[in-house]
Amino acid sequence: MRFGAGERVRMTEDWILMDAAKTQLASKGDGAVVLNWWKDRKGGDPIAYAILLDSGQELAVGPKHIEPET
Repeated sequence: MRFGAGERVRMTEDWILMDAAKTQLASKGDGAVVLNWWKDRKGGDPIAYAILLDSGQELAVGPKHIEPET
């Protein structure tokens, strides 16, 4: 599922960086706003560039990691 730029969405799962500290950037249910989309160069799923509402953290997430905010 794809959402338009400016649309408010919610994270469907925790979002954790795979760095040495396993830094958690977002929790399931956190709200975000989609800024734009781009296509994976290898033809995979489109990627959403979003910003979390609470922290201002920017994320690049796949469409299965976000859902419409209800």
